[in-house]
Amino acid sequence: MKRRDFMGASLAAGAATLGSAVAQPTGDGRQYIEILRYHTAGNGKKGTLNNYFKDAFIPAMNRLGVKNVGVASPQFGDAGNSFYVMLPHESLESWGTWRSRLLEDRTYLSAAKEVVEAPFDAPAYSRIEGWLLHAFKECPTLEIPAQGPRLFEMRIYRSHSMTQSQKKIHMFNEGGEIQIFRDNRLKPVFFGEMISGPEMPSLVYMVVHKDGRDREDNWDAFRKAPAWEALRQKSMYKNTVTSITDIVMRPAGYSQV
Repeated sequence: MKRRDFMGASLAAGAATLGSAVAQPTGDGRQYIEILRYHTAGNGKKGTLNNYFKDAFIPAMNRLGVKNVGVASPQFGDAGNSFYVMLPHESLESWGTWRSRLLEDRTYLSAAKEVVEAPFDAPAYSRIEGWLLHAFKECPTLEIPAQGPRLFEMRIYRSHSMTQSQKKIHMFNEGGEIQIFRDNRLKPVFFGEMISGPEMPSLVYMVVHKDGRDREDNWDAFRKAPAWEALRQKSMYKNTVTSITDIVMRPAGYSQV
């Protein structure tokens, strides 16, 4: 067999194997949570993107079976002019195919015309940064907070090795840290391990507060909890996190989360 034929056959076989794997749901009820960060680059298009998310993108994603789509704008912790979009997927197939399926949706293409047909010199956004998270077993799905005034806080915990990152994930799951959150006023939206994106190895989670004062009170209650003090003293969980990014954001009025 010629080398080019061998390479072609190998790539085809690999694609078939990947396609088979992608078609499989997660199996244990754990969602894949996709985070998209739209960079608007200060080009005055935030209003255009708000209309796009509300009238075109979210309805189209719902038609594709992706429910509870969240959209939020950072208040602090993110210096960029951006939107964060949360997409909970029931399978890797959903994550891997929604873009091509979206572009086959004529209703979407019509509603999204101002964005998808934006002129070269006036784009609606400069780029989209994507992360893929696999939800933790103790918080297997994105949880919808009560509607009304709410403030999201997303935190990224980076580790210096995959082993240490897994220890921190163990601390949240088997160690009981997620339950300590729940018992002490910190309400989860999601917890996930980053399995694709620029911050690996890391985990990402989001909690919800009513407002800034409520955020301070919630973290104060958590820090004072005896269960947290006992957990943080365990030697197996020492030195698992090298840096933390904390982003506070306000959900859009049309956000489904």
